[in-house]
Amino acid sequence: MNLIFFETAVGEARKRFIQRLDKPDSRTFVGSGKLEEIKSFIRAENIGTVVFDDELSPSQLRNIERTRMQDR
Repeated sequence: MNLIFFETAVGEARKRFIQRLDKPDSRTFVGSGKLEEIKSFIRAENIGTVVFDDELSPSQLRNIERTRMQDR
């Protein structure tokens, strides 16, 4: 699984997170530790857009959005 961060204005990749799982987490696509690492990066770098290199289910997307909003 690849997760890539882009600068909003020009679409330049800022960081790539890779997680190796047998199958994606049904709740958030990535594991809880990786999600915390991603959230920390988002906060520290003031990231506005996150791109997953795979399709998220509606529930995964909703869970990730909820997690991010709770920390703000």
